Amino acid sequence: MPKRKKSDDKSFTKEHLVAFAKEFADKFTGSFLSDFVERIKDGIHDKIDYFMFRLRQTLVVSALLLVGIIFFLVGLAKVLDSLVGFYGGGYLLLGIFFLLLSFLFGLVRGK
Repeated sequence: MPKRKKSDDKSFTKEHLVAFAKEFADKFTGSFLSDFVERIKDGIHDKIDYFMFRLRQTLVVSALLLVGIIFFLVGLAKVLDSLVGFYGGGYLLLGIFFLLLSFLFGLVRGK
């Protein structure tokens, strides 16, 4: 069996050491990066879930509020109808009130 030279042993050892270091670095950085990306993905997923929950909650509350306002205004129009004395007077008064209110908001917003 031929003996190896010391220079061959050193290069053989260096190559193995470099290969081991490279493999270790690849595994470490790969797992670190994959964990990092996974944590970011989970955080984004949680934020999207929270946003969707708040959006649904806001839409339901807004829809119920709108239905309540409609019933309130119809009832108020009926009461005003009986006070004014002619049919549709309450609806006209409320319509004029909301037109004036929207006109004033338009003026304030336009400044």
